[in-house]
Amino acid sequence: MRFRQVGKTDLEICELAFGGASIETVSEAGAQAVLEAAWTGGIRHFDTAPHYGPGISEVRMGRFLAEKPRGEFTLSTKVGRLLAPDATGALQRQLDYSYDGIMRSVEESRQRMGLDRFDILLVHDIGPESYGVHGERSHFADLMDSGWKAMEQLRREGACAAIGIGVNGVDICLRVMEQVALDIILLAGRYTLLDPQAEPELLPLCGEESTSILLGGVFNTGILATGAVPGALFQYRPADEAMLEKTRQLQAVCVEYGVPLPAAALQFAKDHPAIPSLLVATASPDQLAANFANYQYPIPSEFWARLAECGLARHYSLDK
Repeated sequence: MRFRQVGKTDLEICELAFGGASIETVSEAGAQAVLEAAWTGGIRHFDTAPHYGPGISEVRMGRFLAEKPRGEFTLSTKVGRLLAPDATGALQRQLDYSYDGIMRSVEESRQRMGLDRFDILLVHDIGPESYGVHGERSHFADLMDSGWKAMEQLRREGACAAIGIGVNGVDICLRVMEQVALDIILLAGRYTLLDPQAEPELLPLCGEESTSILLGGVFNTGILATGAVPGALFQYRPADEAMLEKTRQLQAVCVEYGVPLPAAALQFAKDHPAIPSLLVATASPDQLAANFANYQYPIPSEFWARLAECGLARHYSLDK
């Protein structure tokens, strides 16, 4: 695995990263097995969040990484969601993007993971649902007024090397970048074979601002891994007929060139200058092994040209 620079920072991260949302619902043994498979396969960047579990992903990942030399991996977690027990003792998520909330979030993540620092801190899901309703003060305002000061302070004090946001939408990225400078964005499912929303504005802006993208959701939650099968999911919902038909057209070109659809999905953004790393999330060592194989599968440049010719997807390399 190669390592590539994050923004203007001195931090470098592995070109293929492991997403910790996948280990919250499996057994402890299952979680440790897939994490070990990721490590054995060469992955050295791991992403987690208090939201996953809640708290379970951080605990399990911290337990795994405690056995690894700290200088041999990089780690990202997220802020903006605190965990508090309810009357039954079950942990509940509470949104808090303020200075105090972010500082508390980082300290609690340190305790859960047993680590004293992170490499990347990401503000979690500061999207439209966080703007506030009925005149209430928005979480976005909390972040801009005080929370981002906490992020910059944590980076300045060495608690992390890079700061950014982790979101599912392009518009919120553009809105945040109007007000603050980001080292990195974890963007899920918005630069893929089926959904290139990030291409017109966000990717060029990231190039101009030296903001890196850690790209997740390359399978759009399933359809680009399974193909256009009955019940295929696109962005967590059953794909509509238009999306199924586009996927069938993609599959036809894949068959023409002998390229597995999951390989095309994984490699669509591979080596993009603004995208140093792709995030894969699975609880299955076998599926992870398939991801490794598809990530390395030889794809001819003519394949990408054919997709563009058919009006299906435009690979960034065609603009060189």
